[in-house]
Amino acid sequence: MLNIFKAVFVRIVKNIFYIAGLVIAAVVTYLFTGGTYTIGFLDGKSANDIAVFVSGAMIFFLTIFVPILLGVEYSDGTFRNKLIAGHTQTDVYMGTLMGVTAATWIMVVVWLVSGIIGGVRPDVRFTVHAIEILAFLTALNSFLVMLGIRIKKQFTSSLTAIGILYLSFNGILFGNFLMMDATGAWLKISKILYNIPAMGQWFSSTCFYEDILEPSLAVKVMISLVIVAVTSFLGMFRLNGRDVD
Repeated sequence: MLNIFKAVFVRIVKNIFYIAGLVIAAVVTYLFTGGTYTIGFLDGKSANDIAVFVSGAMIFFLTIFVPILLGVEYSDGTFRNKLIAGHTQTDVYMGTLMGVTAATWIMVVVWLVSGIIGGVRPDVRFTVHAIEILAFLTALNSFLVMLGIRIKKQFTSSLTAIGILYLSFNGILFGNFLMMDATGAWLKISKILYNIPAMGQWFSSTCFYEDILEPSLAVKVMISLVIVAVTSFLGMFRLNGRDVD
């Protein structure tokens, strides 16, 4: 499993699209947090708030990048070669997940460092949001790897991931509006449901979200851990009995 992790990780960090993603993450974060470039609704926001907001771009990047990466692994025979070498499909799954996750954490570090250079002051509130971002991106990776491993066809897995992201993005807009009138037990349930998608956790960390609707760091991290556990189980369930073409 560790050998697969290393192989996947090296393959990702050498990928031209991943490198481009790192550069874009660094440049965009620096330009926005430093005030060189802005968008109307971000005028007057602190560098910390802006950094959290632009972190959402990593969700879009991973949703496109990971399914394509795994699709290529299928199409060029990489998965099949790993099985021929004696690795189980479960080992391939976990090694792939670990490799993708490690590469994502590097991207988060690049985002964080670029933000600090641009003007972010990592106070307690920002640190909490940074932990949330790391957690929900890890959960997103787990979901995307599950799709990529279970769905062999690159086009289908990519389209599915993008479609779910689209639904999630629109869902948080309606969900945020509906939660404004929620109270009691329904409000508590709504907070959890809203923060299951990565887009929901991202938006609830931004400065555009009402604090009264914030479910807390502990709840968000727990949701992310549950997502990782569930998607990993579903991804590996009876996986060794399935052929890889």
